[in-house]
Amino acid sequence: MPMLAGLFVLTCALGGVFTLTAGVAGRRFGILDHPDTERKFHAQVTPRTGGLAIFVTFCIGLLIVALAPEWFGVSRGLGRMTFAMCLSAGALCAIGAWDDRNGMGARTKFTWQVIAIAPFVLWGRPAESVALFGLQIESALVTIPVVLLWLVACCNFINLLDGLDGLAGTLGLIVCLTAGALAGWQNQPETLVISVALGGALVGFLMHNWPPARIFMGDCGSLPLGFLVGALSLQASAKKAAGLTLVVPAVLLAVPLVDTAMAILRRKLNGRKIGHGDRGHIHHCLRDRGLSPSQTLLVVAGLSLFAAVGAAVATLVHSDLVAVVIGAVLVTALIGGRVFGFQETMLLARHFEAVWSLIRGFPRTLRARLVALRMESGTAAGEMRLWDKIVRRAKRMDVLELEFCFEPGTEGRLPIRLHWESDSPGHPESLLWQTSGTLLRTTNSRATFRLRGSSPTGEMLAANAELTELLVALCRYWAEAPDTAVSRGTITADRECELVGPHRPTADVVRFTWAASNDPGPEQPVPRREAA
Repeated sequence: MPMLAGLFVLTCALGGVFTLTAGVAGRRFGILDHPDTERKFHAQVTPRTGGLAIFVTFCIGLLIVALAPEWFGVSRGLGRMTFAMCLSAGALCAIGAWDDRNGMGARTKFTWQVIAIAPFVLWGRPAESVALFGLQIESALVTIPVVLLWLVACCNFINLLDGLDGLAGTLGLIVCLTAGALAGWQNQPETLVISVALGGALVGFLMHNWPPARIFMGDCGSLPLGFLVGALSLQASAKKAAGLTLVVPAVLLAVPLVDTAMAILRRKLNGRKIGHGDRGHIHHCLRDRGLSPSQTLLVVAGLSLFAAVGAAVATLVHSDLVAVVIGAVLVTALIGGRVFGFQETMLLARHFEAVWSLIRGFPRTLRARLVALRMESGTAAGEMRLWDKIVRRAKRMDVLELEFCFEPGTEGRLPIRLHWESDSPGHPESLLWQTSGTLLRTTNSRATFRLRGSSPTGEMLAANAELTELLVALCRYWAEAPDTAVSRGTITADRECELVGPHRPTADVVRFTWAASNDPGPEQPVPRREAA
């Protein structure tokens, strides 16, 4: 134990010295982070080469252990796991340094991350079996890709979260201390000395990275750090009889995992690329609440420490369920307290609601399409029966008004207008919606329709889709000379559906477009949602 303490102090001192040197090198070679007005609010240009200092210090610490393994309780010396870990971490450090200096696309970076981590997974620590909630997976075809993807994900967890002074280093330090404690309890001396060496290097770096930071970690630090903490969490929580487990490491890294998951969810549902940065991370949310950088760092560190304690308890009692409960409590507190993740959760719920509404209305839309297909050989009487069917369905769907107009292309023919209006004015607080469209036909004739209704929530996907399908069919197959009463009227052709109610001026606008062509078959309306 005294030698481990000495190793920790030595790596702390070396980490502080090498971080100063890395800062000078970063300025010398132009590897700098420039402030902007969107996500980077540091006051001055700052070098981002701190990761080089962390990696060099970490390797020196392990080299000292390798020269005298008995002093540190590693009787068998450092094995190929440690060598492969250093090899993969060094490759990731080089990839990150290149990205810091020259930039790299997201797909290219992901590919190189997989290549860099592969030696550790295939040679250094082969995943012979993985346990998940008591389920034992012993097929290498499954375990190796799972562990590889986990380690690549950990690289990106830390990389995405490295947006606040001291944050990535502090979370890495918490994981190292937890992994070291678990390794000592489970008699894993090799994992213990790795945790001590990396923890000391992080403390030395944090001396210069604590808010306000004088140097940043950069991708050359966040990528290898993410890999190392992911590998240590796997190794420290491994069960002797069951092999590696994924539940406890996931809880140990719950804070960066949840932050990354919410970032991916937020960007995908908003139509942005996953690699496109934003100000929606957990530290941004806390800063927007008025917390200072130091207060934000302490809050996130406290959350991570809570998750680490839960992961340690789950390992000690050999129960994945305990880890899941701790993780669920943490996520529920963040979302339920509207600290982080609430907006993403509500956005996902609205998407599920829209999908369910479409699924629920599919049978009616299918029936409408089948009716429309039967109109191809319809007569005037059949067309009037379709109009009666549309009116009957409109009465059951809170539709307020229907109108159909046909202008024949034959000279001397008068326009035809069919109109129906509900006796009920609708609820006074309901949101009104309206759909209208025009179809130009080959005989120079033109058919138009207008559909107006109300809804307390503004939700009209099912009613609009079904009735629009039938009205488009009526426009497409209306005969040139039906034997019906005629009257001349004004035709409006906006070809879109929009909310027109005055009660919710900030509500979303739901637009429906449909293809007005002469193909033999009505087109399905395609909904899309736009901001009002």
